[in-house]
Amino acid sequence: NEKIQKVIKNWNAQNLELAPPYSEKDIRKCFNKIGKSVSIDIIQLYSTIGGIDFMDNNLFSFWTLEQMVEENQVYKSNFALFGDFLIFSHLYGFKFENDSISSVYSDFETGKFLKIADSVEHFLSLYLTNPIEIGLYQE
Repeated sequence: NEKIQKVIKNWNAQNLELAPPYSEKDIRKCFNKIGKSVSIDIIQLYSTIGGIDFMDNNLFSFWTLEQMVEENQVYKSNFALFGDFLIFSHLYGFKFENDSISSVYSDFETGKFLKIADSVEHFLSLYLTNPIEIGLYQE
């Protein structure tokens, strides 16, 4: 996926440590543990990049699957939480739409989770082009 590769290039340029990708089996096992369905776009994302070690220049943290399981046990939600802004100022979660896609929600504007992207690809596109629109810092 072109957008995923651009995000990886961006994170490499920031000298972030990228977690290794996961197998589809491990991704499905993680989502099963947190009681959420997983779509192909999430599998594509996590089978390409496994997360980052710290927040990026937009103050965004993209969690590893291990952290996802841990945080989803702490923060009970209707979403598969997968990241945060500025050390948990607000959270990001996937909502399964169908076997192909999951939408992305965040609680950054109101404290209530609102849809910010129609798919993982849409989220990554906004991340790359207009991070402020999805509640992230932009230099």
